[in-house]
Amino acid sequence: MAHAKGASRTLARARGVEFWAIDPVHLVYRTDSRRLRRRLRRCRARGRPCFLASLDPSHVFVAEVLQGLQETVERHPHLRFVHADDRLGLESLGVHF
Repeated sequence: MAHAKGASRTLARARGVEFWAIDPVHLVYRTDSRRLRRRLRRCRARGRPCFLASLDPSHVFVAEVLQGLQETVERHPHLRFVHADDRLGLESLGVHF
């Protein structure tokens, strides 16, 4: 939101927003990024529903899924979402800890 305005997750969910960024700047990370690993650890510690989706072999899209995973998967069938807690799934995307 512009000009020092903000939105809560609750408002965003009510307005149909599907994705909530886990970082104030980045939605896309390199799979070998330290920043990505830090953000995922923080996401897990806070119990947020964070998911990753591969964009290409070295980049992933990362966000909280606000409308529920099933609805999001149905709306974006071209993406395969992996939960931030799924170590094997993360490895399949090229994200290693």
